[in-house]
Amino acid sequence: MPNLRILVLEAGGSDRALTVQMPSALSIAVHSRRFNWGMKSELEPGLNERVMSLPRGKGLGRSSSINGMCYVRGNPMDYELWSSLGAKGRNWAHVLPYFKRLESTPGGRPLRGIQGPISIMSPTILKRSDIGPAAELRHHGIDLVLDLPEVGENLMDHLEIYLQQESIQPISLYPHMSLLGKAMIRLRWLLTHRGLGASITLKVVATFAAVLACPIPISSFTFCH
Repeated sequence: MPNLRILVLEAGGSDRALTVQMPSALSIAVHSRRFNWGMKSELEPGLNERVMSLPRGKGLGRSSSINGMCYVRGNPMDYELWSSLGAKGRNWAHVLPYFKRLESTPGGRPLRGIQGPISIMSPTILKRSDIGPAAELRHHGIDLVLDLPEVGENLMDHLEIYLQQESIQPISLYPHMSLLGKAMIRLRWLLTHRGLGASITLKVVATFAAVLACPIPISSFTFCH
């Protein structure tokens, strides 16, 4: 449809800033009032009534502009659980080929794809597009196109605890954190979009079962350098 025009309205401003566009500057954008609404959770009963920080993006792109955008497929047991609850065709053996079609992994591995772009769709986008639980959408003044009560159900945001460990090998970014080092990272990224500025520091995500009686992983480690 060549005559189709789409208007995108976002509260805030443009995301054309170095701290948003350069991947390694993620933490700067997340802690910036210019790009983060700075929302807080309600009192969390499972966390001794603590109030947690809920970063939400302000500006074009919303939270995707301040998100690390780490690609994680999830644990195979999650898909087996969904299949057992009635989501036919969503078990691990069925979804794995589709993940592989999306992935582009250098060298390729038996469980990884070697070419293909990623598509991402969130419950928030669906709900704002008039698709979701009817009562919730009407409560917020959103017209209903399709009543799908499952949209957004059981969605859990991830809490983070930061632990720091001294590295015994010269593999961290710390030596580059001087004013000159940061300037060189920014300059190289601006000129070539390569180097340390072209990658976020989140490198590995590992899931594990925090409770011995539960074989399904419910926690994860995220390794940064």
